[in-house]
Amino acid sequence: MGKKFNRKLGVTESIGLIVVGLFSVGLLLWWESGKEERKAHESKTYAQSSFAVELSATTSGDGVQFAAAPAQSSFAVELSATARVSEGKVFVDGKTNFPDGAKLTSYLYCNAFNYMAIAEPAVVQQGSFRAAPVGTGYTGSVLPEGEYTLSVQFTPLGQTESVTAVVGKKGEKLSGKTVETDEFGVLKIARFETKVDVSGAKATEALTKLTRSREAYRSEVEALYGELNGFRHSSEFLEHGFSQIRFAEWKKRAEALRDSRAPDLESQGVGGLVLYLGVRYIGLKDGDDEQTLRAHSQIKTYVETKAYISKPH
Repeated sequence: MGKKFNRKLGVTESIGLIVVGLFSVGLLLWWESGKEERKAHESKTYAQSSFAVELSATTSGDGVQFAAAPAQSSFAVELSATARVSEGKVFVDGKTNFPDGAKLTSYLYCNAFNYMAIAEPAVVQQGSFRAAPVGTGYTGSVLPEGEYTLSVQFTPLGQTESVTAVVGKKGEKLSGKTVETDEFGVLKIARFETKVDVSGAKATEALTKLTRSREAYRSEVEALYGELNGFRHSSEFLEHGFSQIRFAEWKKRAEALRDSRAPDLESQGVGGLVLYLGVRYIGLKDGDDEQTLRAHSQIKTYVETKAYISKPH
C-alpha cells in the first residue's frame, strides 16, 4: 500500500515539474518576443513626455503656443552724425545700424543763452538719416553766433512694430557706448553728441538781435515791477484797482509784455508773472502771501541777471 502511494506521488511530482518547466519556457519566450514592442512603446512615451515638457514652456494663459525662433537678445547700436552750418542753420547727416523706419530726433543746445532747437524726427533709410535744418526757435530762422551741442537721440517710444521688435519695447535690447538710461530710469535710449560752431555774418547779426531783444524785455520787466511796488500799497489802488487810468495803463503794458514773444527760455513767462502780481494785490489788503512772495523772488532773480550775451571765446 505504501509503495503504491509513493509511486503515485513520484508520478505527480514529475508531472508538476514538467508543467512548471513548460510555463517558464513560455514566459521566457513571451518576454523575449515583446522586447522590441516594449522598446518602441517606451520611446513613444518618452517622446510624448518630452513634448509635454516643451509644450509647458510655451504655454500661456491663452493656451498652447508654438515656440517661435529665438529672438535677438541684444542690439549693439552704431550711431554717429555730422553737422554742416550754412546761412545760420545747422544741417545734420548721420549713419546708424538701426533698421529702416527708425526715427531719430536732433536737438541743438547753447548754454550761453539758454537756447534749444528741435528738428523734426529723421527716418533711417539704408543705414543713413538726414534731419531737417535745425534753426527755428526764439531767434527765428537763423541761429545766433556761438558754440552749440548737437544731440541726436533714439528712444524706443513712438517707433514702428518692426523697430520695436529689434530694440525692445523699453529699449532693453540696446547696448553700446552711445546707450544710456533715460532721466526717469525707465527706458534705454541711444544718444550721440558733438560740438557745432555757428558763425558768419548772419549768425553774428542774429546774436546782436537776440541781445538787444533780451535787454529790451528785461528793461520792461524791471520798469513794470518797480512801478507796481510803488503803487501796490496805495489806498487808491487797493480801493479802485485797475479802474483808475494810471493803473489801467500799467495793466495794458503788462498784458502786452505777457503776450509778446519772449526772447529766450529764461524770459518766458516772466511778463505774465508781473501781471499776476498786480492782479493779486487787488484782493490782498494785508500785504503778501506765499504766492506773491514766490513771484517776487522769481522776478528779482530775473531782473538782477543782466543781459549778458556775448560771443564765446
